[in-house]
Amino acid sequence: MAGRMENMSTLCYLERDGEYLMLHRTVKKQDVNKDKWIGVGGHFEEGESPEECVLREVKEETGYTLTSFRYRGLLTFLSGDGVTEYISLFTADGFMGEPIACDEGELVWVSREKLFDLNLWEGDKIFFKLLEEERPFFSLKLVYDGHSRLTEAVLDGWPLDLSKLPALLPPQWEIRHGTIEDLEAVAALEAACFPEAEAAGKEALRQRLLTYPEHFWLLFWDGELAGLIDGMVTNEAKLRDEMFENASLHKEDGDWQMLFGVAVLPKYQRQGVCAAVMRQVITDAKAQGRKGIFLTCKEELIPYYERFGFVKEGVSQSVHGGAVWYDMRLTLQPMRSV
Repeated sequence: MAGRMENMSTLCYLERDGEYLMLHRTVKKQDVNKDKWIGVGGHFEEGESPEECVLREVKEETGYTLTSFRYRGLLTFLSGDGVTEYISLFTADGFMGEPIACDEGELVWVSREKLFDLNLWEGDKIFFKLLEEERPFFSLKLVYDGHSRLTEAVLDGWPLDLSKLPALLPPQWEIRHGTIEDLEAVAALEAACFPEAEAAGKEALRQRLLTYPEHFWLLFWDGELAGLIDGMVTNEAKLRDEMFENASLHKEDGDWQMLFGVAVLPKYQRQGVCAAVMRQVITDAKAQGRKGIFLTCKEELIPYYERFGFVKEGVSQSVHGGAVWYDMRLTLQPMRSV
């Protein structure tokens, strides 16, 4: 192919319902990725931007046209046997079209829980962890010894301690909906994460759990409630303070999923807990045909929610807890059928 950029490429992980689309590279005999499981992508053509390249490569390898994707990081890959490659890393949660067979291997949807059971490059476990944590754009250098053994990893200019690589394995956690039996644990988590004026009281939480338990998402880490998200569904496009206390305002067939509490115990923060629960909320809201998700947050958290696609709409009318809140909205695309 004329104009092919041999040391510049894209790598994209399509996401669907808690799964990644993985490519098992088994076809080419002379392939640095032979027998590995990776995302889809390929080399730049001359004059292409990273976005143009990933759109073309995904279409060629899967048949899908991306409609929602993010540029997540830059990987510098050194194989140890002469291959150096600069890889633009993307994830995509929106696509359309009919799947096709890939001439470079087998395409398989793999759940996040099973991902590390595959034959991955060791360094891929590092960037998967960064993706799960919703880390902002990052630069990751990965150096191998020519035989798939990782010898060096540098994140944003700082060397990583490879002896801690096993800690990157997925934690033993479970995400499920709430029941009234969870009331004590939920109330304790609220109290630990919010000022008294902002935390939901036990009676309000009781009424929520009795009225819309399927709209509590609870993450348990080794049996302990580590994080949660909850909120009612309504046809109203914006959250009102009355909703926090009046569970009867819930409309199960409503258009908008409101989020009241987004909480993670301090000892589990910055470990991907909130991101894991939020992804499940988004997946469920799409499957239920909601128009979108709405929440209010404090100013310092705006960039965090923007990583999930929420858009700031301005200062909220809410005076909950006497704080200043900002309205954030995520407009959803309908669930894809593939």
